[in-house]
Amino acid sequence: MYADAVLSVILQVSSQPKRLGELSVKQEITKDISFAKRLMKLMSDMFRESNVICSSNSEKIEVITEDMKASIDPNTLVVESNDESFHHLVQSAAKRLHTALKL
Repeated sequence: MYADAVLSVILQVSSQPKRLGELSVKQEITKDISFAKRLMKLMSDMFRESNVICSSNSEKIEVITEDMKASIDPNTLVVESNDESFHHLVQSAAKRLHTALKL
C-alpha cells in the first residue's frame, strides 16, 4: 500500500515537471529526520531493504545494487553515484518525494 501511494504521488509530480526545477540542489533543504526516514523507506521500496544503508546519524543514505552505488545527502538532496543513469534515477526519486511532501 505504501508503494502504491508513493507511486501515485510520483506520477502526479511527474505531470508537473516545472515544479521540480524550483528546487535548488545546492541549498540546504531540510534537517528533518522524518524526511530522511521517508527517503530511506522510498529507497528500500525501490531497491530492496538489503541494498539500502543509512548512517547512524542520517547524514547519508547509500543505495548499492549490483555494480552501481549512490550516496544521498537527505539534507541537501545531493546525490553522488558511479553511474549516470542510476544517479538520475535516485536524484529524481528524492526530489519528487521532497516536492510531494512540500518540505
